[in-house]
Amino acid sequence: MLLRFYNPCSGSIEIDGIDLRNVSLKEIRRCIAWVPQNPLVISASVHDNIAIGFPKATREEVQNAAIASQAHEFISCLEEGYDTILGDDAIHLSAGQIQRIAIARAILKDAPILLLDEMSSALDIKNEKKIWEMLRAKRRGRTTIFASHRLSTIQNGDTVFILHDKVIVEKGKHEELLKKSDLYAHYHAVDIS
Repeated sequence: MLLRFYNPCSGSIEIDGIDLRNVSLKEIRRCIAWVPQNPLVISASVHDNIAIGFPKATREEVQNAAIASQAHEFISCLEEGYDTILGDDAIHLSAGQIQRIAIARAILKDAPILLLDEMSSALDIKNEKKIWEMLRAKRRGRTTIFASHRLSTIQNGDTVFILHDKVIVEKGKHEELLKKSDLYAHYHAVDIS
């Protein structure tokens, strides 16, 4: 809903008090870098897949984004590096590698709002940890929204919102919610088991 693929049937989605229905789709999408749960690659080079929407991005800018997203190492091992063609009839990447390409896209976009939907679901522990460290540094001065079922992903957030049956039922910091929310405590117990 934040990207306005759908508008709310009731109520509103607001950023800084502005109803998003009063903002053009182009402006909303310019301000948001989105890493979807199941990102895609197109039939194009690795460079072009990272630079989608930024045709003037330099090789250095694309590589810096790939380094930050922990993608540079595996890209460098591809036969043609950043010029390797991805997609249906070309090289196939793992789900974790595709997620890192999508994270590099978001880093390159450098938007004021970063929306991460189950971003680390296909990442191994080592890469996930490095990416979270990078995101912690990059989220200063911007709004970062993590949608996740893994509490380890969201526990360092400034505010955690708990959704149950499509309704926000609790909000607060991780430690507060562990004490005051039976639902959050249950999710936490399941997450660490």
